[in-house]
Amino acid sequence: QIVGFAVGWESRSEVRLADLAVDPVADRPAVAGALLAYLHRAHPQAFGAHYNVAEDEPTLLAYHAAGYETRLAQIEMEWRPDGG
Repeated sequence: QIVGFAVGWESRSEVRLADLAVDPVADRPAVAGALLAYLHRAHPQAFGAHYNVAEDEPTLLAYHAAGYETRLAQIEMEWRPDGG
């Protein structure tokens, strides 16, 4: 059973994530932490980055536990026709 996945690219110098997702019924911090740990064990000297992570992202604690730091707060705009 798949409970999480990471999508992006990796090399000796960089681990760049486009998405990291975990099944809502799984232990999100543990699964996300295991995925991040695997990527950085495979590429111990690589810079790691994931852009546009929402402030309410369920896996955010795993990023912080793995040593990731917030570097830029970005304002994202949206418009809804119903005004909501």
